[in-house]
Amino acid sequence: MSSFPCQGCGESFPSRNAVFKHLKETDGACLDSKDRHEFLVYVRRTEKLQKVILLYGYLPFDDKSFSNLLHIHDGQDAGRILMETISEWQNSVDGISIHQQGQEQQQQAVERLNRSYGNSSKNCADCVQQDPDTGAISEVMTARLHRLRGGISEEQWLDQIQSRLDAKYQRQQEHHQQQKDCARFPTVAPIRILGRLDMPHASFNAERDVTFRRIEYILPLDFLAWGLPDDPFREKVLQWLPAFAENHKHDLHHVDEEAPVLEPDLLQFMIEMKNVMKQLRTHIVTVNKAERQHTLEEKNDNTTKNCKAKGPRKSKEFQSKGKKHNSTDRSHDKLERDAVNDATIKELSREPENKSSNGSNRKRESEKKHYLKRKRFHNFTEKVMAHEFLAYRRLDRMYHRATLELPKDSDSRHKYVILSLSADIFLTGQVQRMVGVFLALMNRVIDADFIDCVFDDEYPHLIATPPAPPLGVIAADAHYVNMEGKTKRILSPRMSNEYNEGFNQKSTLLRVKDWQETIYDHIAKEWEAEGRDPQNGRLIAEQTWTETVLKPWAEKARLQLNDYRRWKQSQLVETDGNVSQPLPDDPTKLNPRDGIVPDIKSVDPSVPEAYEKVLRCLREVDASGKWPTTTPKRQLVMVSTGEGEGDYRSPLKADTLSVALLKARINTVERSSAYSFVEGQGGASGSFSVGYMPGGVNKTPKANSLFPELVQAAFELERVLCPDREPSSTIAINRNAQFRPHTDSGAGAGQSTSLIVGLGTYTGGELMVEGVQYDIRYKAIEFNGWKQRHWTMPFCGERYSLVWFTPKGCEGRRGIDLQTAGTY
Repeated sequence: MSSFPCQGCGESFPSRNAVFKHLKETDGACLDSKDRHEFLVYVRRTEKLQKVILLYGYLPFDDKSFSNLLHIHDGQDAGRILMETISEWQNSVDGISIHQQGQEQQQQAVERLNRSYGNSSKNCADCVQQDPDTGAISEVMTARLHRLRGGISEEQWLDQIQSRLDAKYQRQQEHHQQQKDCARFPTVAPIRILGRLDMPHASFNAERDVTFRRIEYILPLDFLAWGLPDDPFREKVLQWLPAFAENHKHDLHHVDEEAPVLEPDLLQFMIEMKNVMKQLRTHIVTVNKAERQHTLEEKNDNTTKNCKAKGPRKSKEFQSKGKKHNSTDRSHDKLERDAVNDATIKELSREPENKSSNGSNRKRESEKKHYLKRKRFHNFTEKVMAHEFLAYRRLDRMYHRATLELPKDSDSRHKYVILSLSADIFLTGQVQRMVGVFLALMNRVIDADFIDCVFDDEYPHLIATPPAPPLGVIAADAHYVNMEGKTKRILSPRMSNEYNEGFNQKSTLLRVKDWQETIYDHIAKEWEAEGRDPQNGRLIAEQTWTETVLKPWAEKARLQLNDYRRWKQSQLVETDGNVSQPLPDDPTKLNPRDGIVPDIKSVDPSVPEAYEKVLRCLREVDASGKWPTTTPKRQLVMVSTGEGEGDYRSPLKADTLSVALLKARINTVERSSAYSFVEGQGGASGSFSVGYMPGGVNKTPKANSLFPELVQAAFELERVLCPDREPSSTIAINRNAQFRPHTDSGAGAGQSTSLIVGLGTYTGGELMVEGVQYDIRYKAIEFNGWKQRHWTMPFCGERYSLVWFTPKGCEGRRGIDLQTAGTY
């Protein structure tokens, strides 16, 4: 029998593969330095990196509060620094300089990392990107790394990587101190490596496979107490509200304890907190499966299953829309489909049209089904509008998790409330604004029905919400319910005996617990950095936010809430003519923002000379019956007031925006939109474009040749209104169209503003731009339609509007030259 000796130690092995395995396991320790170097270079070049998941955390990085020594602004930057540190450690252990191919492997590993709170694999990245200046207790990240060798354990590896992170931060800190930088520095390294776990499941993605995420907000109790009606009770809340941490069976130090006994007034205060948070989250509702509209839900369920089963292939419904599926947009589609799944709840929850008089209670009970009734969170972010699917989200839970005295390493401690929020995914800015609304309600600067206003699907206006300071926002953990069953591993740090492998090891949980306390103390010190008011003892950070953000917001919010109440009242008038409070006798005295506009007789019908020709052309096109139809995409941002009858496949006016969007997705009827409109309202009135469009001659609007006189007159009007403005390439022409809050698609081409003006005999119809109202009737204004959210107030009468702009792709083209160029 042949034997193969090792050239280093001389030990014999039955095969060359066995010799190679021996050398790999010992990292060539028995070879001389030259042979060992060549061996390691060969191994690194040929070795396939294995997939691992890393558990790590990081402090909030706010450059305003301390010098950001490592240039980190979010979890992606922290992950990049961590991967670079791991690479440096690997090179030092090998004792070699990695060759070019190895460096490329490492660079690819950094570029391919994804994390639980990331947004790199979503088309909607700008809508769900991490809030700036926020940290994480624990975040999961996937990476490609070399396997551990030489008998080093995972615990030893974690300690060595952390030691390098600490040393890197220490060097940067010393450098800045030598430069006499007076900025405040964290007392600990801002990045903490918490765990490492091999991942056998090749398709695991830390970002896409999350079942739900949990975020905490570390809130000084001062924010909740400043608005209390009397000082004695305020002091009682601040001093006597007991410190506690809600016990969870998955916590490391879980102990079954009785809830603290509170005085009646403090107990009432806690109950009020709970009720406010309960109103902000989503709820489970019961609907009747016999409802006619249930067929719509069933069809959508089939659509979702088909899309999931076929992968990149297209289902029939998506083929009709020409929608392509690939690996980069599948995650975005999943978010949209999740929203569509719940889109008909409001329709389903109504009573069935034909009830059976002799049906049994048991049968009726079996026909019921439970659904998660999602809410629209478009008012809690600046990135998503009400007509977009991503606004339709779920918030599983919002609750008071703990009250702690922080910082623990200080003799001067204050109470902090830990709020916990769990959801499938959080929109950018959502957590800050939810906490801001919670504080506004608890401090009674706004009435309780503001919640109805901010979540009302039908209300066609944008409602501002106050963002709480970003300092308190911390990513707590991410859960992978489905993937844990597939991988037989615990993938979020918690106590669990379900599987032996994972982040349920005591050593990992101790690391997470220690880092959690470090983050809590750090944030508490940052809250206290500006000190307290010597006269009343209030936290300066809270006092500043209250006076500069909350109170100014509340003044405007109360006006918006009154507008909403009057709008809601007007809806009742349109529905059944019966309201609880009488309406004013003279409609001319009503504010257009009420949703009931003044009588058209109150308007001067005269037309300024500059607008006469354009208005005549508009009326002629209107009377000709040739007004072009509105595209489905544009109709989705219009308010509809139409009516219709028939089944869900017919072109009906949608009862809710959610159902309208769903009908648009699955419609099989040839029509321009999921909506139908009464003439003179919404999309039936029409919106089309003239001039140049991106894409060249093939994309030239047909209206150019249909209405040449109108086109020329409209472009000439721009020059009369703004002679110093660079002539635009394109005009959007609207007739009796009321738009929901939206931003224009695309981007401007060297022209950052749009120009808009209203024409006709109408009342109301003001343009709202980021909450500021403008009367545009024969008064042109400029605004940034691509970045600023804008919408139309309700109106009555004949209303036309022209919007001049130059989209990206139309650089150097002037609509005023169309007639000269002969391109009609």
